[in-house]
Amino acid sequence: MRSALNARRVIAALLAVALLLAGAAGEAAYVAHTNKQRADRWRDRAARLQRNADALNELLVRRTGLLNLRARQLNALAAKVRLSSEALSRSEGDVQSLEERQRALANEKAQLEDARAALEQEQRVLADVASRYVRCSNGLKDALDAVVGEDTAWLDANGAEVESTCSSADAALQDFQTAYGG
Repeated sequence: MRSALNARRVIAALLAVALLLAGAAGEAAYVAHTNKQRADRWRDRAARLQRNADALNELLVRRTGLLNLRARQLNALAAKVRLSSEALSRSEGDVQSLEERQRALANEKAQLEDARAALEQEQRVLADVASRYVRCSNGLKDALDAVVGEDTAWLDANGAEVESTCSSADAALQDFQTAYGG
């Protein structure tokens, strides 16, 4: 009887050890599976963030190129205004000539004033376009800073606004080009 009791104790001890080993193996498998899932999620998130950063960098490069082009156009228009203004000044200096020349200059001056008013209106509209592109550029800079800082919350919260600001600038430029043939 004693040996049967000892055998039962040994079997019970072996069974307890087996259960403990099975439980430990199950826990280890669960932890390994959980870690793999987390690693997969982080890998997916890193890939998504890299794609977002690449897209924003590409957008920034395009917007910067467009902004540089618009700045050159603005400088060319400013030069036209300056040349027109200088021509007007020269014309006003000649007003004291002959009466016939005076009538011709008065007509020329009226035309230049109309052109100047049109250019001033065009300049105001172009200044608005430039202002919108400055806001777009600032938004893109902030977005780039958020990308560099991996601040996805900022991008989620402000990305649509930055895109809207840049779209508004593009629309204003298109309206300008339609209105003034730029």
